Amino acid sequence: MSRSRRQRRHSAWRWWIRTLAFPACVVALALPASAAAAPQDLRSPDARDAAQAQSRTIDLPSEPATPTVIHTSDDGGETLPIVLSSMALLVALAGIGVALGALYRRPRPRWTAR
Repeated sequence: MSRSRRQRRHSAWRWWIRTLAFPACVVALALPASAAAAPQDLRSPDARDAAQAQSRTIDLPSEPATPTVIHTSDDGGETLPIVLSSMALLVALAGIGVALGALYRRPRPRWTAR
């Protein structure tokens, strides 16, 4: 394989690595954050079984509880959620535009020492 062809392949790999590095970092940071959102029971299996057995043996009150109704006022203003979701959509579309622009741009002429 000629030297120039090897250099082109190497630069192509470097370009792909640079292009995919940011999305890979985002995914690597997003996965543990979504896993941490789920509640985790870090007790041993024996302690979990004992807690479940104890919760089953608690006597429930025989009298049904009356539901408490709390009235809230809702002015129906959905402006803030609409504005925030629109901004998020614009940021996402801008990111896609930048990524596609970087992907399909014409290569710049290279400077040579010759």
